[in-house]
Order: sequence, then structure tokens, then C-alpha cells
Amino acid sequence: MEDSSTANGEDWISRLPDSLLCHILSFLSPKEAVGTSILSKRWENPWTCVPSLYFCDTFMTDCGNYMNKVNCFIDYVNWVLAHRDGFAIEKCNLSCYTLHASAHLYSWTCAVIACMVQELTIKSELFRVGQLPWCLLTCKTLVEYST
Repeated sequence: MEDSSTANGEDWISRLPDSLLCHILSFLSPKEAVGTSILSKRWENPWTCVPSLYFCDTFMTDCGNYMNKVNCFIDYVNWVLAHRDGFAIEKCNLSCYTLHASAHLYSWTCAVIACMVQELTIKSELFRVGQLPWCLLTCKTLVEYST
């Protein structure tokens, strides 16, 4: 007897349109959403349109010593932002409490601004208002900014 959740070897959820998959993925953490890209060829790209991103360097795990964890976090944020494929970001929270990761907040802010972010939160004791990129001040889509 064939499993009712499959048809021709493909699960029913993989047949949903990208917009619906993206909506479903929006309920996951960014890390979990990106993790779905390994499920199958069909799941390689839907995570790129997830509208809310939350990055926090205190949640670094599975990378070994402290500097490896920081570098894993930096690489992860860079990778996620580089693979957005132009999809808009509704909400983004960048929380960096390590000096090494905070050094990247300027470029990450510019990257989320380029994705037409609407709400942006930057939490860092090492990042000051004077370090904000000019693009943040001229962003037409930004509705809310907080620290």
C-alpha cells in the first residue's frame, strides 16, 4: 500500500509553491530554515525568501573553540545575506557581543538595507550610532530602527 503523503516518490509538501514554502519556513529560526536546503534539490532555495532574520553571536555552537565559533557565526551571517537573492527582509535582528563579530555589523547593516529591510534592530555594546552606515539614514523602506 502506497503512503498517502507521497505521489510518484515526492512528498506533498515539496509540491507546494515557493511562496507557501517560504511562509512555512518563516516560522523556523534562520538556521533551521537554511538547514532545509539539504533536504532535496527542491528545497535548495525556498529559505532565501524568509522575511525575518535573527542573528545572535551568543548562540554559536558546534564549531570548537571560541574563535572558531565566532568565525563560524561570521561565515554563517555572510552566507545567509549573500544568498538572499534580492528577497525583501521585513525584520532583522543583529545581536553581536563579541568584538570580532561586531566588526562586521557595518557591512551586514548595508546588506540588509539592500534587501529593503522594514524593521532593523542592532544590539551591540561595541557598535555606536556614529558607526552607522549612511545608507541606513536614507533607506526608504525602513520603518523602525532600534538598538
